[in-house]
Amino acid sequence: MVRIFKMFFMKKIISFFFIAACVCKTSATFAQAGTLDSSFGVNGRKTVSINGGNVSPACLAQQNDGKFLVAGTVGEEYNESGIFVTRFNNNGSVDGTFANEGTAITYFDTGYQIGATASVITLQSDNKILVGGIEDRYDPGGDPDTWILTRYLPNGNLDSAFGSDGEVRSSFVGQDSYPY
Repeated sequence: MVRIFKMFFMKKIISFFFIAACVCKTSATFAQAGTLDSSFGVNGRKTVSINGGNVSPACLAQQNDGKFLVAGTVGEEYNESGIFVTRFNNNGSVDGTFANEGTAITYFDTGYQIGATASVITLQSDNKILVGGIEDRYDPGGDPDTWILTRYLPNGNLDSAFGSDGEVRSSFVGQDSYPY
């Protein structure tokens, strides 16, 4: 069982609590169902701070090596926001070898964008990371929201060979729709 809580802090420092039980554990020493796994983080809880504004974790994927990825939205509401991906070791520590000290943050520049929201994460067989979501837009001309798909290399860098510098966008005219 995994629960993700979000907290907002002034000074643009964000923190989220990630409470994990046996789902995030890959060895044979699982916590009893419904209890926190005390070998994860501190007493089953992990707090991580990310610079960039408010944070809203949204999705989780586990790699074959037991490490796992949390993706979501980072930034200020009704201002510039983007998506983040943080990689954790199976003991709950942030994997400092991934992206920038464990976290990749991607911002999108679309003019009337209110914010980018991550809603799904998956891993390809070659360990590349796909994160999907939407660009929520305020556009007086009525342009629709845009689906976004980003691909990261296993080290956390955007995959410049994918789409346009690691990003693909698609709009569906006349309706709002969400990629989840």
